[in-house]
Amino acid sequence: MIVITGTLPLQPSQLDAALEAVRDIQRPTLSEPGCHAYRFSLDIDDASLLRIHEEWEDDEALSTHLATTHFADFIERIGDKLAGAPDVVRWDGATSRPLFG
Repeated sequence: MIVITGTLPLQPSQLDAALEAVRDIQRPTLSEPGCHAYRFSLDIDDASLLRIHEEWEDDEALSTHLATTHFADFIERIGDKLAGAPDVVRWDGATSRPLFG
């Protein structure tokens, strides 16, 4: 399992356009083979900070996603809406289990 987490700092004036770009990439990505989660959310303490959470079955699924036209379109559309550098991290793990129970 590969987990991607991160943040994208957005220009407050570009929030609506950024969220539109997020909606447009989220729909097709969630139907990709090997995609277990693909979520964006606004930080509750900073409404211009977009948080990322992705879960991928393996390298092949993630690599396939990164080569899609909807990913390329998202990168192009989100670039001028950023207020700073994205901070995105890849986590590799073999197992998971519920925290409680």
